[in-house]
Amino acid sequence: MHGLAVEAVRMADMTGWATGPIDPQGKVAAAFELLKLQVRQRFDESQSRELAELHDAIGDLLVAIATHDDDLNPDGIGASEDD
Repeated sequence: MHGLAVEAVRMADMTGWATGPIDPQGKVAAAFELLKLQVRQRFDESQSRELAELHDAIGDLLVAIATHDDDLNPDGIGASEDD
């Protein structure tokens, strides 16, 4: 589980490198939200620190993707931050 969390953190760090939207249809977010829910359920059963770490890393990845895609959207919340 720790390895998956590390990879999720690495992917979150790389979202700024994408030249276009990462998830314009929301399919990636939907899949990761489901995975995050499943990890949470397993954590509730086991109280595993590694599962908590993975849950948080997935959440951070989702935020990074959403922020990146929003920044590229002319009508997005962060679109005018660089002006």
